[in-house]
Amino acid sequence: MASLGFSWLLRHDAWWSGVLVNAGTTLVLFAPLLLIGRHIEWRLDEVQTAQRQIGERQDETSSRIETLAEEVAQAQNELRLARQELSDQVAARLASIRASDGEAFAKVGDEPSHEATFNGLVRAAALGLTARDGCRVPIENTNIYLRFETPTASDSFQDGPDPAEELHFRLESTGGVILTYLAWPQSLSAAEFLVNLGQTLQAVGHYPGDERFAGG
Repeated sequence: MASLGFSWLLRHDAWWSGVLVNAGTTLVLFAPLLLIGRHIEWRLDEVQTAQRQIGERQDETSSRIETLAEEVAQAQNELRLARQELSDQVAARLASIRASDGEAFAKVGDEPSHEATFNGLVRAAALGLTARDGCRVPIENTNIYLRFETPTASDSFQDGPDPAEELHFRLESTGGVILTYLAWPQSLSAAEFLVNLGQTLQAVGHYPGDERFAGG
């Protein structure tokens, strides 16, 4: 605009006036284009900067994802090892318990005693191997059964069966009719208890004779 103003002031000098008019016209026409171009360049710079920041964030996110994936894989591996270790411990413990139970049950026959019989009866009941009212076995060469009652707590203040208490038995017919009761105090050996059993069979009239009485 200033060039156009000066061209009017120098209108008597045709050459300078023409130069100023052309210059002013050029500025008027191209100045907006220049400004628009600079604005576009500025916007492009902003877009490029934003794209660069997005790329950096994507790279950072990818790195974090890779790190997280490694951590997850490591955690899964540790969990798998922990589960395997736990399974091994449980399997070993169960095997140990079964072995202990087998020894306890074998003792009843191999080393009969009040203690062995007590432990065998209590453990068999805990495993659900016997009925709630105990188990019974046939007395050979008779039609009589000897029922082993499951030891229980002697009173409400006791946590469990007392190994020092008497073991209780009863003689039953095939149909379950109770003929008489027997007790095995801790002070008696297995042989002494079986002698009492033989005498009790005699008392109820079902003793098969010395040669046929298989007390063991």
